[in-house]
Amino acid sequence: LDDLPGFVLPTPPDKEAARDVGAALELVNLAPLEITVPLLAGVFRAPLGEAISNNFSIFLAGKTGAKKSTITAIMQNFFGAAFDYKNLPGNWESTKNALESQVFHAKDMLFVIDDFCPKGTQSDVARLHREADRLLRGAGNQSGRRRMRPDGTLRAEYYPRALIMTSGEDIPTGHSLRARLFILELQQGDVDLDKLTEAQGQAEDGVFTRVMAAYIKWLAERMDELREILPKRQR
Repeated sequence: LDDLPGFVLPTPPDKEAARDVGAALELVNLAPLEITVPLLAGVFRAPLGEAISNNFSIFLAGKTGAKKSTITAIMQNFFGAAFDYKNLPGNWESTKNALESQVFHAKDMLFVIDDFCPKGTQSDVARLHREADRLLRGAGNQSGRRRMRPDGTLRAEYYPRALIMTSGEDIPTGHSLRARLFILELQQGDVDLDKLTEAQGQAEDGVFTRVMAAYIKWLAERMDELREILPKRQR
């Protein structure tokens, strides 16, 4: 789809590559476990949306230089080897219609929206908070905006079907919105730069996309069973 450039997986390997899976699990050592375990769990939770909706978002907060964009890019690399911190699928500077379309079409995939950093006039700051509230609340509620065509008929309703992972210096406001977010706080120096460099090389080599392709193949064979089991487990 034109909405989703960069989302590319290889043909699933015939046999599970233990080395690739091991490299993926090693990502928990990129930073403190309270940061990396939820991030990596989000990667593998996203494809389960077919069985149980992705009705929450992950927000990684931290100051400039904490490597927020870089570490979320590694997570996005499970769905495309070409992503990096300068090339993520979503950005809060995009139009609201563009983001709504993207997170709708990215069904059961992780979708990183980079750089929630309200700035400019008071009106600009308020506008970005409103747009974040609408999109992230839509993910939590699994609902979108109802819109009409000029002839009075309803347009197709777009709502987030991806698992949204986003980052920024400021956390969106509002208690009810934050209740729909899994909020992580990354501090300066938390990220192991040597391990990060190694992970970036593995991402470019397609290690993480191979793991995701194998995982999706494994899920596909069990999806009917998972649709029955997972809602019960969540409750």
